[in-house]
Amino acid sequence: MASVNYEVSDKEVIDSYWLMLRTSKVYLKKVLVHALFFLIFPMLIELAISKSISIYSICIGVVFVCIYPVMVIFLARKMAKKGSKTISVSAKGMDVSIGVKNKLIDWKQVGGIEESDKYLFVLSNAGNFMCIPKRAFSNESVLTEFKTVVQTNA
Repeated sequence: MASVNYEVSDKEVIDSYWLMLRTSKVYLKKVLVHALFFLIFPMLIELAISKSISIYSICIGVVFVCIYPVMVIFLARKMAKKGSKTISVSAKGMDVSIGVKNKLIDWKQVGGIEESDKYLFVLSNAGNFMCIPKRAFSNESVLTEFKTVVQTNA
């Protein structure tokens, strides 16, 4: 069993979301589906009301699409769970503790693992992710063991 204990700063939350937006196909797909909805939604409302689509509704949709990634990052910083986090991985799953809350995540819910120079990302099948700063691992062997357990079971 490999385990890591860490806290993330607001800057790390923002950095991790921008990085995932640029690099993760799963997360990018989720954001693009949402953005497409925001692009089309104003046009559908106008089409239902006036039976036509104007340049105004197209512009509103484009503005929503441009604002959406920034809002996701801003809201992520506000919604990020604060406090000490402990993640232990074993053959049973991922035991995640944040403050006093504890949850066992089954391996069927884990979509894989991605890595950058600063972070390790554990992806869920739903398109979410957990960002673990590499600084949280006490040494390279603990990081390697953690990644191996996740890759083997996910």
